[in-house]
Amino acid sequence: MLMMLLLLMMLLLLLMLLLLMLLMLLMMMMVVMVLLLLLQHSHTHHHQTLQQQQQIQQQQQQQQIQQQQQQQQQQQLQQDQKQQQQQQQQQQKPRLLC
Repeated sequence: MLMMLLLLMMLLLLLMLLLLMLLMLLMMMMVVMVLLLLLQHSHTHHHQTLQQQQQIQQQQQQQQIQQQQQQQQQQQLQQDQKQQQQQQQQQQKPRLLC
């Protein structure tokens, strides 16, 4: 009888140990899953920020190009105005009749 009781206790102990190991395994799997999710999230976030930086750079380049074009237009306008003024001045000079 005592031997049977002892055997039963041993089996119970083994069963509990097995359950404990299973629980540990599950916990490890959970930790790995969470780490993987975090890693994936940080990677996608990093990718998004890279895309945003590229978009910002493109916008800045476009703005620079527009500014250059505006400057060129202004310079052309100023040159045109100068030419017009010169033409007007030449027209306004009294012509000498020989």
